[in-house]
Amino acid sequence: MSGPTIREEHGATTFDWGAGLTIEARHVVRGVRGVRATLRVVDLSCENTTVGRGTVSLDDLRERGQFLGTLRQRDGKVSDWDAKLLLVTEHLASKEDEAQAVSQGVLASEVTPVPVRWTWQNRMPAGRVQIIGGDPDLGKSMVTCDLAARVSVGGPWPDGAGLAPRGRVLMLSAEDNIEDTIVPRLQRHDADLGRIRLIGPQDIDGYILPDGLDSLEERICELQDSPGDPVLVILDPLEVFIGAIDTHKSAEVRAALAPLEGLAQRTRSTIDGISHLNKKSTETTPLYRFGASLAFVAASRSALLIAYHPEDADEPENERRRVFVTAKGNLGPKPPALVYRIVDPGVVKWEGTAEISAYQLLAPPPKGGEENSPQLDEAKSFLCTVLAAGALPYSEIEAEAKSAGISTRTLRRAKEKLGIQAFRRNKEGEPRGTGSWYWKLCDHWPAGYAERFMELKQKRNAEITVCLCCEGPAPAERPDDGLCSVCRDGAPWQANRLQRWKSGQPKEWDGEV
Repeated sequence: MSGPTIREEHGATTFDWGAGLTIEARHVVRGVRGVRATLRVVDLSCENTTVGRGTVSLDDLRERGQFLGTLRQRDGKVSDWDAKLLLVTEHLASKEDEAQAVSQGVLASEVTPVPVRWTWQNRMPAGRVQIIGGDPDLGKSMVTCDLAARVSVGGPWPDGAGLAPRGRVLMLSAEDNIEDTIVPRLQRHDADLGRIRLIGPQDIDGYILPDGLDSLEERICELQDSPGDPVLVILDPLEVFIGAIDTHKSAEVRAALAPLEGLAQRTRSTIDGISHLNKKSTETTPLYRFGASLAFVAASRSALLIAYHPEDADEPENERRRVFVTAKGNLGPKPPALVYRIVDPGVVKWEGTAEISAYQLLAPPPKGGEENSPQLDEAKSFLCTVLAAGALPYSEIEAEAKSAGISTRTLRRAKEKLGIQAFRRNKEGEPRGTGSWYWKLCDHWPAGYAERFMELKQKRNAEITVCLCCEGPAPAERPDDGLCSVCRDGAPWQANRLQRWKSGQPKEWDGEV
């Protein structure tokens, strides 16, 4: 028997005897029963090219004999299966002995540099573990369904960074049901369901580390037609799959994640772990918000953050934009943040890039001492001016404000202080709730009341001015910002009598018109 050509790549050892006959060995370990490996035997001359597949203790005569029986039954043309399997066993045993010896390292001059492989350019490196973190109800699982769909069909990435490598996907979920949640989401994102394998909450016990590492590697290898083929692995949530450890202890988290990183590098698969942010709401350093320990981020090559867009704080929650931003990426430059919405019926709609960082997303709300800042006064004056002639589309107001050097956050604070009303204006024939947003000045003076107030002041020969916000009377003794007391305080007309009295309105005002 002539010896085979032996190749080692992507975590697999391949024995090639030529003429289409190969034995591929993965997950090689040495245990109490000798060398154990997952074998895949291929003979291209057979109708069923894969003539044998299984995990075998090669030093166990009974197990090896059963595997030999399968090979002889399915491919009787090869007469020396026993000799071939013995050669494989001896080679793997020798390699395991070398692997268990203390490494002497390698000279840098002997290493051939290779470029970083990307699943998603500058966001998700291939053959690495990354973490996607965010608070609950932000659509993290929906985003992973969108990513899975793009990989399954080789579709374009939402930032225009080319096409996703067409591959297969392994999704393990400890929370979402397969039938009524995951599959419908994948369908709505136009995924190729035949290229996605799902493992639901009832079946994840066999994949929890460290014992489940071999099972996880087997599933990845089964999805690869050849070693190194692209596979996206999604663990949702990551904390469930790293086992019963104290996630507050850095050493335990690193020890749990290190085998997962080794698995990603051996199989060249991209592993995404989904994680909730911790409850340190005053912590503005993004890397300290992932999980209970900094080790979650330190052990990952990329950390991606999902959060609400701060400019949409006043919008209804189901209409707020979300931001997908790189918090850590040490294998390439950080790309721009991406903006998306969740639209009915549960589809991720990407809306381009945004100039915002992970630090800005986690910044605390303004403190009370900033309420009367010059920037806020400028924004209030700006809104009173641009809305004096009537309602305007929010998009135009925002664009004008940016041209005037007013940030969107300050603009919205000014809106709240002035009591400005936001409403949708639908075009004829459009469904309700689909029109553009408009802003208009508050309307807290009921019809006729402002006119009567002016008459009362004139009878008393009182000096008055007109409020820049509601065009009602503003006492001249406090014209610093051109607003009446109600607009200045942001209070609606339905404030109690005492509050109206303190704002400078006369007793006669409580009468009916």
